[in-house]
Amino acid sequence: MKPKVILIVLLVALAISGIILYFIKKNADAKKAVLQPGATTGSNTANNSGAAVTPTTPVSNSDYPIIYNTYSEAAKPIQEALGVTQDGYLGPKSLNELGKYWVGVTTKFAIYNEAARDALVNKIKAAKQQNAYFDLSSAAM
Repeated sequence: MKPKVILIVLLVALAISGIILYFIKKNADAKKAVLQPGATTGSNTANNSGAAVTPTTPVSNSDYPIIYNTYSEAAKPIQEALGVTQDGYLGPKSLNELGKYWVGVTTKFAIYNEAARDALVNKIKAAKQQNAYFDLSSAAM
């Protein structure tokens, strides 16, 4: 190839790399904004990276959906039913305990309203009493 063509290809590759790095940094900055320790409003803080985080003061105004690695006041009844610390942070310890009763539960679960939360709490209590499991893998919560 001619030197001009090689130079153009390298410049295009450099530009594409710069664009990719820009969006990676922008995404990381957005996650930092969601997880502001010390924020004082709302009640739902999510970390979609899959990494464990410590609970932070909530930033959003909604308790729902309740999802893995989030803080929500609405998660406390679930934690109470599970017998874990009722801190509102639905992290690895809560999920591990939930996995003892909910067949196939993953970090991708979501509970969208109070009725679904209460149904889950009742299923946990029943499963604990009967020393059994339940399967909600196809049910929408």
